[in-house]
Amino acid sequence: ARAQIDGDLDAQYDSILEVIGDEARANLIARSESMTAANMGALEGYEQARDAGLLPDATRKVWISTDVGACPRCEAMEGESVPLDEPFDFDGEEIPAPPGHPQCRCTTGLEFD
Repeated sequence: ARAQIDGDLDAQYDSILEVIGDEARANLIARSESMTAANMGALEGYEQARDAGLLPDATRKVWISTDVGACPRCEAMEGESVPLDEPFDFDGEEIPAPPGHPQCRCTTGLEFD
């Protein structure tokens, strides 16, 4: 957690590798947890900006999949939008923001009326 707060992904990877003992698994966890932290932080920022009156109440979050190599589930989510306070329906699972699966590189953006 300290490495994630400090923004040192190499240190985060090294810490996970020390516990897990498998390089591929440590890499998967480090990438997935970094995307979760980044996307949840962005979502929190969006909500705080809306609550402070800096964004319109009707602001929506929109799913942005990667432009190359997105999995079929993520490609299907591209452009889906929901109100900030509502979850995305990711293949039958409600999630507040990407990632939808390990190694997911998707993120969110904002949509205004």
